[in-house]
Amino acid sequence: MEVLYERCCGIDVHRSSIAACILLEQKHKPQKHLRRFSCTTRDLQELAEWLRSFDVRHVAMESTGVYWKPVWNMLEEHFHMVLANAQHIKAVPGRKTGMMDCQWIGELLRHGLLRGSYVGMQEPLGRFLYGARPDAILAVALCESRTAKTYIGSGTIRSIGGAGRNTVSIAI
Repeated sequence: MEVLYERCCGIDVHRSSIAACILLEQKHKPQKHLRRFSCTTRDLQELAEWLRSFDVRHVAMESTGVYWKPVWNMLEEHFHMVLANAQHIKAVPGRKTGMMDCQWIGELLRHGLLRGSYVGMQEPLGRFLYGARPDAILAVALCESRTAKTYIGSGTIRSIGGAGRNTVSIAI
C-alpha cells in the first residue's frame, strides 16, 4: 500500500495518559518509536517537543469524549492535525491497549486512510488544560451567587463588585 506520510504520529488519548507512536519510513517496514505521556500541561509540551525532535509534521488522534481537546489545543499550532471519528477507525479485535491503538492510528494516517472530523471554534485554551482548579473556581462562583442573592433580596446591594469578590474569596 502506498505511503503518504513518511513521518507521522498516531496518538491514543485517555483520561490520565497519552500513548504516542511515531512512524518513520524505511525501505519496507516503518521504524516505530513508542512513548507514553501523562496529561499535564508540562507533558503535553514535552510531547510536542518529542514530535518536533523526529521532524514529525502529521499527527492523528481519535475523538473520544473530551480528552482529545487539551492535546489538540497544544499541538494544532505546530502540526497538521487529523481528528478521526472513532467509528471510522473501527477498533480491530485484539487491539485493546493504548499502545496498540496509537500504532493502528499511526498506520492508518501513514497510508492516508483517515478522514478528519470537523473541529469547530475551540473554547479558550485555559479551560481545557489539565492542572487547573475547576472545583475551586466553581465553589467561588456558587458562593458569589448565593451571597449576591441574599444581599440583593434584602435590598442591601445591587451586585457584587471587586471588593465583594475579595471578601468572598477570603471567606472561602
